[in-house]
Amino acid sequence: MKKKVIYELHIDSKHSLLVCEKKNYDDCYYTNCILYLRNGHRKKKFAQGSFCYGIGLSMYYRFYNVKELNELSDFKAGIVESFNSMDYDKVPDPSDRNPDDGYVKYYFMNGDRDRELFFGRKGENYLLICAKLDTEPKKCRIKILKVYSINETTFAEWKKIACEEWEKRVRREEERDYGKDKSDEEWQKYYVFMRTDD
Repeated sequence: MKKKVIYELHIDSKHSLLVCEKKNYDDCYYTNCILYLRNGHRKKKFAQGSFCYGIGLSMYYRFYNVKELNELSDFKAGIVESFNSMDYDKVPDPSDRNPDDGYVKYYFMNGDRDRELFFGRKGENYLLICAKLDTEPKKCRIKILKVYSINETTFAEWKKIACEEWEKRVRREEERDYGKDKSDEEWQKYYVFMRTDD
């Protein structure tokens, strides 16, 4: 059975990010969608999780909070420093992470097999960085696997598609599953809260 496409974010004519429903989308809240990296006719699974509280939400938040990137060497050094400065003797609390931390401010998506996606702005373009992380305590290493670049117009399209779809689905699903009967104004406040960088 072919998976239903939630949306496809085109990088260029050959590459895209493809977000699809799993066949049990409405019955499984925690792993109901898959993110693929498409290369031509081939698609490779990058991550799976909840759309409304994982993959879709990560995109929604990051598209409203794009941080400026310097050189890739600075980006890599910032990621390594971020992990190497963590206290591995205690379980890290994600809320303790500084939003300006090298890892957090570019974080986009956690993938399978220690792969991560990062997203940031560099000059007039936006970079989607696919990297492999090895995060042994105090010995973080990062290897950049691929860097994709999109322009302002493409980013605006991505943001419109991804954000409209997330807002529509989270409202529908919360109303269906939890009986959350909020007004339009309450939903707008919720969306602003979910995209706010605090």
